[in-house]
Order: sequence, then structure tokens, then C-alpha cells
Amino acid sequence: MASSAITTKYRRLAIIFTLLSWALLLVPFSVYFVGGIALAQVVGTKVLLTAGAAMAIILFALCAVNKWTFRSKAWIIVLTLYFVVDHFLAMIFVFGICQILDELVVSPLAKHFRAKTSINREIDKRTPQRTEGGENS
Repeated sequence: MASSAITTKYRRLAIIFTLLSWALLLVPFSVYFVGGIALAQVVGTKVLLTAGAAMAIILFALCAVNKWTFRSKAWIIVLTLYFVVDHFLAMIFVFGICQILDELVVSPLAKHFRAKTSINREIDKRTPQRTEGGENS
């Protein structure tokens, strides 16, 4: 069954906003993890940061498998970074702004376009398909 142009458009927008939501959650962490490891002078700091990264990977995998929300687990990781990264207040602001953008703008738009895609798929199923001769099938 071929999708209509509007269904394809909504599906693409849903994918784009979902990926943007993931990026707003994971990019600040990855930047600060890599920066923290690169700038850490003490071995203990690198070990703590690596343990925090391992905890993040485990929590995110567990959340993905069980379809839980990631945001509360992400704040746990922020506490780990509190002990490692200098200028931590900047990270709190960056992460907070990203989370607010995600919760108030990006995630609702992703849900909206997923719902529109689902609705338009049902409409596409019910709409008779045109054949080459112009007759309905």
C-alpha cells in the first residue's frame, strides 16, 4: 500500500522531532563526558567519570528496554558529573534549557506528528487507490 504525500511528510517530521528529542537529551552529556575525560588531570577523576558514563549507559539501556522516561535518570547522572566537571553551573543551565525545550516544544511536536501519521495511514487504507486507467480498484 502506497502512502500519500501527507502521510510521508508527517512520518518524516515525526522522525526528525524524535531524533531531535534524543539529541537534546544526550548531546550535553556526551560533550561534558568527553570534555571531562580530556581535561581531567587526576586518575581518580577519570575513574569517577568513567563510572558515571557506565552508569549512564546501563540506565539508558534499561529505560529503552522498559520504555521508561529518560529524564529522571539523566538527572542522576548530573549528580555524578557534579563531582567531576569544573564550571558545573554552566552544564546545569545547558541541560535545563535542553530539557525545557524538549518537554515543551520538541516532544509534543513529535507526539503530534506520530498521531497525524497514524491517522493518515488509516485514511490511506480507506481511500480507494487509482489505477493507471483512472478507475478505482
